Amino acid sequence: RKVEIEKQDFFINASHELKTPLTSIIGYSELLIATGGGKNQADFIKRINNEALRMKDLVIDMLTLSRIEANWKETVDEEIDIKDIVLDVFESNRIKAEQRNIDVQLDIESAVIMANKEKITEVVNNLVDNAIKYTDDDGKVKIYLKKNADKAIFSVKDTGCGIAPQYLNRVFERFFRVKNNKYLKVHGTGLGLTIVKNICNYYNADIHIKSEENVGTEMTVVFNLYKEEEHKNIEKIEKNN
Repeated sequence: RKVEIEKQDFFINASHELKTPLTSIIGYSELLIATGGGKNQADFIKRINNEALRMKDLVIDMLTLSRIEANWKETVDEEIDIKDIVLDVFESNRIKAEQRNIDVQLDIESAVIMANKEKITEVVNNLVDNAIKYTDDDGKVKIYLKKNADKAIFSVKDTGCGIAPQYLNRVFERFFRVKNNKYLKVHGTGLGLTIVKNICNYYNADIHIKSEENVGTEMTVVFNLYKEEEHKNIEKIEKNN
């Protein structure tokens, strides 16, 4: 019953979120038809394009979340070094940061875990992308990855707009976006952190958030390091069963 209620809520929220950009797309396209464009044409076309891209991102994130929730049994895990993923994500986001003069600092070391590379990339990319998006021009983002005992500590810290205390326990909810003018101006779907939380739960990885409004935010994920001997014992038990 709980699952059914969650599904209903998901599609109600999804319908609402998709309706907003569609209304803009239809409205501005009708204005173009009615006025022939004129001096407002460039602005109308830009708004149509932005809303269409927003709707595309919503659909992609919805499909990603649905696929993650439905296909865990098909997930293939392997030994992966989070450092390699962080470096790839850094390169993917580097130009975007440079265009806004955001200083992205790396303090990382090798940390091997047993997981699915695609899903861990989803986690890392979401957190890094958010940090850059919500940081003002000329700000700083620090990406940290270190081993501590049997854990891999991955964190992304920014000097962005931060999150008010009353919203901190809601940031992982589907479609939730912080009610803040700076946040609402930034293009987003409200599903990224839901996807991150879902993946972390599957891998028993703890996720923490620290934030102060107008100061910045730090997101930390604590993964279990890969232990070869422990993994061999698990394989042996599964084989005997």
